[in-house]
Amino acid sequence: MSSEDKKIQIRKYGNVSERQISGFVNIIMNYYKKFNVHLKPMELLVFGTKEDLLLFKKREDEYLKADYGVRTSPISPNSAVTHYAWFDYPTITVCLEEYDKRDRDVAKAELIRAIVHSILHGSRRYYFIKMPHFFQRLKALSFLEKSVVDLGFYLFTIGVKGFEVSKYIAKKDPEDFPLFKRLYQYHLRIKDEEREAWKRNAGLFDIIFLLFLDNLKLLMEASPFAFDFHDDDLKKLIEENIELYPPVVRNDVKHLLWEYIQDLTGDAIDKIELITPRITWMTKKIEAYIKQHYFI
Repeated sequence: MSSEDKKIQIRKYGNVSERQISGFVNIIMNYYKKFNVHLKPMELLVFGTKEDLLLFKKREDEYLKADYGVRTSPISPNSAVTHYAWFDYPTITVCLEEYDKRDRDVAKAELIRAIVHSILHGSRRYYFIKMPHFFQRLKALSFLEKSVVDLGFYLFTIGVKGFEVSKYIAKKDPEDFPLFKRLYQYHLRIKDEEREAWKRNAGLFDIIFLLFLDNLKLLMEASPFAFDFHDDDLKKLIEENIELYPPVVRNDVKHLLWEYIQDLTGDAIDKIELITPRITWMTKKIEAYIKQHYFI
């Protein structure tokens, strides 16, 4: 084992083989070299099953509550590979049960994304983010629960960090674009239950608020691959997702995705501050639209 390998602390839960561990370590090492980034101490957690992962998350949640007075989000990302840095160092988690179900390209793209998160967002400051003033003002809305605003902000920060990761990959790793096209074709295809959720809850502002930010998170992540590679297939899928939104904000979202955020530079925290006013503006437009159409 090289000195670089030793910087990756490995923990495994359930039925996980050394061959599987070595495969993930090699990919992490190769991409750090590819991006010409010095490897810092980090963790790789590999879980045999979803049950193994859920048991671990329950324990981790208690540590966070005891040490920092916070809990993890109740929303679980639809990914076999995730990244966090709650304890001020990068941690990549892999759930083999989910990883092995994925198309091979989709699974590898998810792992690469987590690697780039570990490069760009490998410290606690990207996970304990102070809510900007403009977002805090949403708590004054008459029928948005405070917990809903908090959850919406969490989704929004994931979207901004995800956008930053995608922009980084699009610039530094263009040869892997086909992997990421497959990844976002997989995530952007609208399921029947998603359409039904938007229709069924059209008059419920708190639910539409969360549906809006959860979907926008995905569109922000996918947009650099559609924008930088001029990919019509991804653009079409993004446009189809925007059609789920209340019509009053569709043009605002298109402007945000195709004109405003693509030129943003700097750190993710700065981007959050710059994008927040546009999110709050769209939220208020959605509120007014719902009042007009469903509370006559």
